[in-house]
Amino acid sequence: MTIATEHETTAPTPDDTVEPTESPDLPAAVRRHHRPSRTTTALTALAVVLALLAAGLLLGWRHSAKQVDAMRHQEALHSTALAAAQTYAVDLTTYDYAQLAAQQAKLAGESTAAFQATFANSMKTLGPIFQQLHATATGKVVDVAVVDATDKQATVIAFVDQTASSKQMTKPEAQSSRVKLTLVRKAGAWLLDRVDLV
Repeated sequence: MTIATEHETTAPTPDDTVEPTESPDLPAAVRRHHRPSRTTTALTALAVVLALLAAGLLLGWRHSAKQVDAMRHQEALHSTALAAAQTYAVDLTTYDYAQLAAQQAKLAGESTAAFQATFANSMKTLGPIFQQLHATATGKVVDVAVVDATDKQATVIAFVDQTASSKQMTKPEAQSSRVKLTLVRKAGAWLLDRVDLV
């Protein structure tokens, strides 16, 4: 029989094997690597979707706001051109042989230099005739429509009823006409630039 001495050690048996343990002092990320849970993944996806929706809504709102502003601007152009054309059509077709200079001065404040020159040339011929006949006329716009309008120019069609009288007429006579007024926009105001019978 062999007796083991104090310097001899006994070989460990399989049952004596010690399983390695995790140190409680190590960080959790080191001790154990966890995969994201399904709940975390779903919340992340939801956050991304909500962010995309918010961005889409913001861009859509900005686009809609621009469209509304453009529509309002266009409506303003139409309404102001319409009002100006109505005034100018009446001023053109209303005259008094005794106040032709006043009519010309009024139109000068409502028109471009090009139109003023054209009107002045016309009055050199028509003015003496109006004075000789004691001609007067009153114009009234019965309908008006904007054909087109931009930031720089507008075209308006006006239907005008004019009642004229002179010393050669036994009674006033009425006549209807349709005129096309071309307006140009300067410093935010519409000015008469051209008039054509249509």
